[in-house]
Amino acid sequence: MEDRKTKKIRWGAIALTLVLLYFVGQFITQLGMKSPPYTIRDNTISELAVTSCGPFENPTLHQTVVACSPLHDVMNGAFIIYGTLITIGLILTYPIWPKRKLTKVALFLLILSGICIVIAGFAPGNSNLTLHTVAASIQFLAQNIGLLLLGIGIRKTHKKLGWLTIIAGSIGLVGVVMSGTPPFALLGYGGWQRVGVYPFPLWAIGIGWMILTRLKRHESPLLAIAK
Repeated sequence: MEDRKTKKIRWGAIALTLVLLYFVGQFITQLGMKSPPYTIRDNTISELAVTSCGPFENPTLHQTVVACSPLHDVMNGAFIIYGTLITIGLILTYPIWPKRKLTKVALFLLILSGICIVIAGFAPGNSNLTLHTVAASIQFLAQNIGLLLLGIGIRKTHKKLGWLTIIAGSIGLVGVVMSGTPPFALLGYGGWQRVGVYPFPLWAIGIGWMILTRLKRHESPLLAIAK
């Protein structure tokens, strides 16, 4: 019989694992994109969420982008669900992490990024560009700096997980820097943006799955995890 604390951790882990829905939502929305052709290399994730067909301003590229996403509700819904799952998942699994100042700051940043994702989902780039841009900018930095700090905070006691988390945050930060550095060599603007975004949800899915696996084996989910 699980105690209340373990049940909360289990539900948090399920929420983190369900972050997979974010990628499902992107894939479905991308299939419905109309002309001009949408490519991962040249187009942003936010373009999948625009609520009307036509030109809108991309503040990073400083140019007008034409996008038409008939399934924009799917993408905006995916943003909102993803951000909610991240926020709830990290709050409920909070007890598994070592109680250190650095890990507390890191988890605060990761939870903040989840909240910003929800805000971005409610404020598509074509209808509320300023709010969408601010929320997305905070998200990109908070999630990757948060991962980096969390990895540093647990590295000495949980070496493997610590280094994986540091690597995820470092890759994300490289993507953020490169997506803001024209001419976006090799991967293009859209490609580098995804390098900046994807490490965090992939990390979250992995953490959720790891916790559930430990609970299935009747092992403690506390860190303890993957020493």
